[in-house]
Amino acid sequence: MDSVYHIKARLLIFFALWPSVLPFSLYLLYLLPGYDQCVINDPSSYGADHLLITSSEFGPNRTSLYGYDPSKVAAIIFLATFGLATLVHVFQAIRSRLWFLFPTAILCGIGELLGWGFRLYGGSHQLDRTAFTVQTAALIVSPTPLIAVCFVLLGRLVTLLGPQYSRLSARACMSPRITADVVCLLVQGIGGGRAAGSNTLSKAQTFGWVVFGGIVLQLVSLLLFTALAVEFLWRYLSDKPLRKSGSLAVHGPLSLRLRWLIHGMSIMLGLFLIRSLYRVVELSGGWGGPMLDVQWAFCVFDATMILLAMATLNVLHPGWLFLPEQKMAGRIEKSVG
Repeated sequence: MDSVYHIKARLLIFFALWPSVLPFSLYLLYLLPGYDQCVINDPSSYGADHLLITSSEFGPNRTSLYGYDPSKVAAIIFLATFGLATLVHVFQAIRSRLWFLFPTAILCGIGELLGWGFRLYGGSHQLDRTAFTVQTAALIVSPTPLIAVCFVLLGRLVTLLGPQYSRLSARACMSPRITADVVCLLVQGIGGGRAAGSNTLSKAQTFGWVVFGGIVLQLVSLLLFTALAVEFLWRYLSDKPLRKSGSLAVHGPLSLRLRWLIHGMSIMLGLFLIRSLYRVVELSGGWGGPMLDVQWAFCVFDATMILLAMATLNVLHPGWLFLPEQKMAGRIEKSVG
């Protein structure tokens, strides 16, 4: 009963707290003088670099690298919310001693803060190529480490519930997928940085397709991982193992905590898929495609999806959902042995 009460309490806090962050932040921003001013600096102050940006290849009226006025309001809101989520993750990781969260969830939060920090600066310096390049690369690659949390947790679930139901071993659930993510991260990061720093549209298009390839590869890898996870759960629930494990076969109980952990992983995977599909559509028209100039779509389908994924992990955290089950399984194994 206590565990049920705590789960309901945390879910209530989650659904009550996180939606209230945005209007509260908007109210604070309303009190700040000049919060809604997002004026492009005088183009004449940029000299030769501005002449390069507004060349005929980019368009005669191109006065911003972003294609729109980057919203300072949105930047401050996402800085505040990503900062809060990251701080909570640091506290939870230290308290539960789940150190793998530092190079995954916490690294993602730091990357998002870096990207949105430069995006806030870019709101007043829209022709600053360094700020544009850093925010582009950071916001493209930052979600990748967060996805790895699901792979690590699936590997531990396979060990706990029964390796005979999984097509991959616990180690294989993590190593190949994380390796693929590292490759995707490097491809997207290098491609995004080079595309954003290109002086001509032709170069930007070339590296834009590199980013597109990295995102498609990541989406395919994510879909494959999701299919393997669904198959594992189906085989476990229907008790249809892929291979016989003899008398040492494990069929761990699917407790309420583990059910909520799986629900949390499912929510995160769904959010990642939405974000990945958006990025594929965004870059399918090339680096100069129309979706790159739609700011609200980026804020909703990229930043908000990753923020909700981090918040979901904050609430349905493996520190209080998985670790107690793992310790209990260890005590049972010792007593049987």
